[in-house]
Order: sequence, then C-alpha cells, then structure tokens
Amino acid sequence: MSRPKRICICTVQSPFIRGGAEILAAALTHQLRRFGFETELIQFPFVSYPKRNLLQSALNYRLLDLAAPVLPKIDLCIPLKFPAYAIRHPLKIPWLLHQFRDVYDVFDSDYYHFTSSREDVELREAIVEIDNITLRECRHIYTISGNVSRRLMRYNGILSRPLYPPPTDPERYRPGPFGDYILSVGRLEAIKRVDLLVRAMQFAPGGLRCLIVGEGSQRDLLARLIEDLELTDRVTLLGRVEDKDLVTLFSECRAVYYAPFDEDYGYVTIEAFLSGKPVLTCSDSGGPLEFVEDRCNGWIVEPDAKEVGNVLQTLQAPKNKLEEMGREGLKSVREITWERVADCFRQFLA
Repeated sequence: MSRPKRICICTVQSPFIRGGAEILAAALTHQLRRFGFETELIQFPFVSYPKRNLLQSALNYRLLDLAAPVLPKIDLCIPLKFPAYAIRHPLKIPWLLHQFRDVYDVFDSDYYHFTSSREDVELREAIVEIDNITLRECRHIYTISGNVSRRLMRYNGILSRPLYPPPTDPERYRPGPFGDYILSVGRLEAIKRVDLLVRAMQFAPGGLRCLIVGEGSQRDLLARLIEDLELTDRVTLLGRVEDKDLVTLFSECRAVYYAPFDEDYGYVTIEAFLSGKPVLTCSDSGGPLEFVEDRCNGWIVEPDAKEVGNVLQTLQAPKNKLEEMGREGLKSVREITWERVADCFRQFLA
C-alpha cells in the first residue's frame, strides 16, 4: 500500500501577530490533511527590524534543504511568502500571499518603512534579486489574487496564476437579518484605512452604528478620532472577538466596510459575501475589486470620507435591495472552495 503524499507548507511568523497569512497557513495545513495528504507546517520567526535582518531571514530559509537525504521524502513544498520561497526543494510550488511589499509597490510611500536612502535602495536591490532567483526555481506559482499576480509580473516579469483561498471554515458563514450597523474587520493599521470609515460616520444617517473589529497600532489614534468627532455613541472599537461572535457580526450587519489601500486579497470580502452582505470598498483597494461590482453586490467609491458617507446614507434603502445585493455577492464566491485548492496542488503529485 502506497504512503500518503507528503507536503511541507513553509512560511514565517512574526511573534504574537495573527492575521490573514497566519490564518491561511493553519487552514491550508488542516485542509490538506483532511484531503488525505501528510502535511507539516514549517514556520521560521520573522523580525524585519533592523532591516538587515531581512537578508538573514532569507539565508535561514536558503540553508534549509527539504530534499536532504537525512529527511523523510517530502513530495511537495508550498511556500507562502517572503522569504519562505528561498527554501530548496525540487518541487516547490508557492501559493504566494505577497512579496515583501516594502521594496515593491509601497516602496518610499507613507505606508511602509523603506525610503530612497542609499542603504534602503541597496537592500531593496538585494531582496529583488533573491526573489528573481528563488521564484524562478519554482515549477509553477500560484498567488492568492490577480492583484498579487500583476505585481509579480510588473516588478519581476514572472508569470503566475491566481488561486483564491476560502476562509478557514466557509460553511459556518450564513446570511442573517440586516441589523443597524456597518461592520469593519481587520488589523488597525494605517494601510487598512479604518479612519476613513470613522470620518465618514459624520455623514451617516442617525440610526446607523459602526462596529470595528481588530487590534493594531492605530487603535489609540482611532479612539481619539472617535472622541474628537463626538461619535462615541455610534462607533465602537470591539478589539479582538471570538470566531463564533465574528460569524454572528457578519451575519447580522447591514453591510461590510473593507477599503484598505491596494490589498493583496482580503478575506473580509469573501466572508461578507458568504454572509449575504454587500461590501463597501474603494477604487484603489486592490484585491476586493476582483469581487465587488459597484451597485451590484456592493459599492466602489473614491477614498474620501464624504464619498464613503454618501454610501452610508444609502444604507437606509429598503432591506430587499440590500438582500438582492447580498445574494449577488454570495453567487460570486461559491466556487472558492478547499476542494478546488487541494485539486490544484494534487495535479503536481500525480
């Protein structure tokens, strides 16, 4: 009797940080085991400061050879993000969440920490070279979105194919009643632009509340903004919530706000649509734009508080219109399944 195929999933972990990348790594490990693969998750600690640590992190992975004779035979390696794809293995098929964005699309921007200084430029060039060498070793490359694939082609000239990841347990999301609040879910960081929603609440109808789920470096700033705008009775920072409570929040909201700057993918959009709720996003939000259709299953506006506020005004519309938009959203994500993900990797093990 033949043994199950062995798969190693490789990623990095910043201490005490749990976001979409960490959720995907754990979910992929669990789901591949469920589909009959013997699966291990390899995680190296990742600390990006001082910046020179980035090269050490890449070297740590480069020195790891998963085809070494002292190891049990590993049939497939799936790296998820920088610098995990520097690992050595003859069958390396990344599912790329993103590259190190500081040296690509947000280089020298307000959102990240690389500048045009000589030291940063030299480090950027080294990281780009690492990517060009180690990603071209791969038999095939999946990405989590068309947005990530476009970046990879734009900056490195490397072809890839989008493979959309489902939430961890997609079946637990369910459409529910349309409540009196708009929901925001995600890390409270500047690039996620939760402050845009808070400012827009000045223009929202009086009966609409705003619930914000998440933790991050912007929490105190957001709390002060809410107080300064005299919105404490309408905008609530919930912090981290339990998964079962989050499912209920999605199910019973009126709509979901998710408008980061140039997001890689964005589970929140998928979770909202699985819950039958329309999504409000912005014209430069990246990944969500692969699913949101303006005035069909959500709204796409310019990243301006008044523009967002105009949409919040429309949330007073009859519930049947919102329900119709929610149904359209649900249709658009029905094919995003773990079975499809397993089949895409299984083909390389035939």
